[in-house]
Amino acid sequence: TKPTYATVHEFTLCQSKADRQWIYHSPEKNCNEEHLEFEREKTWKDFVYVIQLPRITRWFQTLTSIIVPHIEYDSRVNLSANAILTYNVRLGYKTDKMFEDLNSEWQLVAESQESRSIQCRPIFHYGTKNKDIPDGYTCEPLAFLELSTLKYPHYLINLQIVDKNGLSQDIGKLKSFEFVVSINV
Repeated sequence: TKPTYATVHEFTLCQSKADRQWIYHSPEKNCNEEHLEFEREKTWKDFVYVIQLPRITRWFQTLTSIIVPHIEYDSRVNLSANAILTYNVRLGYKTDKMFEDLNSEWQLVAESQESRSIQCRPIFHYGTKNKDIPDGYTCEPLAFLELSTLKYPHYLINLQIVDKNGLSQDIGKLKSFEFVVSINV
């Protein structure tokens, strides 16, 4: 039996920047954190979900992860029972030397467009006035990412919802994702 290390992280919602290939937290932060508000004239292309993994050692052999959507109730935003979430995901890396150099760019390891069915159940607190309005939703985990060789110490994930051509409709007010990662030594 191999030892396994598991941890949970939260994606940060950042403002998308057309002139930037990557949105990140460090070494020099370029993530302008956003609060998802649908009142403004914004679409999903204006937002990027960002997570930067803690430093990884070469002793780790595989990384397997899932994401769990965090969806809030909003009467203006529909969450369909058969909603399909489509997103573009990009995985980047830096070596230790690159990470210390503020002018170095993240390097692309992989990118993909994925679609996943969102299965969520409403959460009700029955002590409230309107018993028919949920406080939020609890959602099933979604398969996300697996790396079988961890060559680099620093990894970055940028995830952007795709909403053109009818994709990602009725996915609710998707505030964030919980990133659950298991690393085998």
